[in-house]
Amino acid sequence: TFEVTSTYYDWSMESTTTTAVEGAQIDIENGTLVLTTDAEGQALVTPGALSAGTYNYQVTKEEEGSAPQLVRTDGLSFEVNEKDTNSGGSSEPTSYRVYLAVIDEDGELIYSPRRVSISENDTYGLTALGALDASGLDYSFSDDNPGMVVNIEGLENFGLNGWMYSVDGSVPKVLPGDKTINSGDKVLFWYSTSAMEGSPDWPNNSSGTSSPGSSEEESETE
Repeated sequence: TFEVTSTYYDWSMESTTTTAVEGAQIDIENGTLVLTTDAEGQALVTPGALSAGTYNYQVTKEEEGSAPQLVRTDGLSFEVNEKDTNSGGSSEPTSYRVYLAVIDEDGELIYSPRRVSISENDTYGLTALGALDASGLDYSFSDDNPGMVVNIEGLENFGLNGWMYSVDGSVPKVLPGDKTINSGDKVLFWYSTSAMEGSPDWPNNSSGTSSPGSSEEESETE
């Protein structure tokens, strides 16, 4: 995972500020692989995309209407190591980082959008339910239908109203514990007041409040 940040000196505050850079282009070996950083300044290299070896790369960021209009780094390099298949030990379990958000009946955020880490060795594995479980939020299942989430942070299903979920904007037809997800997927749990409504739009961080939970952020290049 690459992380791109910008550090500048704020003369008014007389302090140094470091911020994440969104939209930076990471050009590996003159176009062999080009990545773009997200809102958190991060870009993930898909496992297996690069074979073992040393790679040169450069980071650029265009800023229209401001000076400088183009910022680029000097040439940089990193190394990809070959996986040791003869160690005799068991292979590392598959793990992903996915996005999770939870919205209550008023459209307010119970859990603001953030990344959580899930592993195939977790109780609910690489599933939508695994993402909810990784958040640290309190939730419970139906006594009559195990696996159906009926309560999150004390907000319980009532009548035809209750908890639903979506993955990347689509509402699956299976319980969250049966829905396998992939790295980078966006899992949204929301309290529905209409069985006919579709998934809400993915929320941003500018509204609502988030409950305490756990999330993992990588800061190093792997």
